[in-house]
Order: sequence, then structure tokens, then C-alpha cells
Amino acid sequence: MSRTILLAAILISSLACGEHHAGGDGHQRGHGESPSGGGEEGLALQLALQLDGAERWQLDDHTRRMLAVMSERVIERNAETEAAEELGEALDEDIEELIRGCTMTGAAHARLHEYLQALMPAVERLATDGGEHDARRVAEILDVYPRYFE
Repeated sequence: MSRTILLAAILISSLACGEHHAGGDGHQRGHGESPSGGGEEGLALQLALQLDGAERWQLDDHTRRMLAVMSERVIERNAETEAAEELGEALDEDIEELIRGCTMTGAAHARLHEYLQALMPAVERLATDGGEHDARRVAEILDVYPRYFE
């Protein structure tokens, strides 16, 4: 997926998932750069993810299901040694389906977009480059979501 298509996907996801939010709810943060270390904590800080007070952000059923599908793909890929590019392509299709069916709105929607702005470029790199570093990066990003979303 080219950078133009990626930007179009982000725009479409913003439109498909509901209304944009005033006050810059973070749609410009977290562009998928590698964290400077620190595992999940480093990635969470880099993504600027925060809990909703003391609670995780609520996902709609479709989004929750699609993120579970993507996480399961990564687990299965590790067990079956599927080619990294194939995994990236499948995850890219999963993201497109997530975007098409998302019904979220409000602050949880904005937090989801912050998260997706890191996940989407990582999946794109995995689909095109297929390196193990890219596969680990995608797995790392997917491992973080249950800490902040439910």
C-alpha cells in the first residue's frame, strides 16, 4: 500500500468511524516510529495512549473483534512460520475491514485513531518489506491495545 493509499485510508477511517472531534483529539500523533526502548511502556508513551481515567477505552464489538483477529493472526504466524509479507497483507485487509465497520465516536474513537496511526504504517512495512523486525513491531503494537482498550 503506497503512502498515498495509507493517507487515504486514514482519512476514510476518520469519516467511516464517525465524526471528527474538536480540539485536536490526537489524530496527528503516533506515526508508527520505533519506540526508543522500554517495551510496552515505551510504546504506550510514544503513542501517547492513556486510560479513560482509571478505565480502558470501550471499543465497539466490530473493532474489538477485528483487533482480536489480527492478534490471533500474529500468534498463528509465529506457530506456523507464515511468510511475513503474507501476514502483512492479511493484516492490511483486516485493517480495511476494521475501518469499514467501525461505528465508534467520541474520545474512544480519537484514541483508537492514535493507535491505528502507529499500527497502519507498521503493517504496511510488514506487507512490503516482510522483515522479522517489522513482524516484531506489529506484534508489539498489537500487544499494547488490551492495556488501553476493551
